[in-house]
Amino acid sequence: MDVKALTFDVFGTVVDWRGGIAREIAALGAARGFSLDWNAVALAWRARYQPAIERVRSGARGFVKLDLARTARTWTRC
Repeated sequence: MDVKALTFDVFGTVVDWRGGIAREIAALGAARGFSLDWNAVALAWRARYQPAIERVRSGARGFVKLDLARTARTWTRC
């Protein structure tokens, strides 16, 4: 067998996206006097990802960089 590449999907398994997001927004929030459940905020942030990306996948919205896929209007309901 001639193996040319091994690939692994490690996002969410090895990458601690929730901890990183929660830690960074906790620091920002604390500096502004906010005290929230930052893990819940991180989960709410993640919950908005798929619907925003689905608009691109379905063709309802043209290609945009990931950071732009979630527009300011999307976040007004958080």
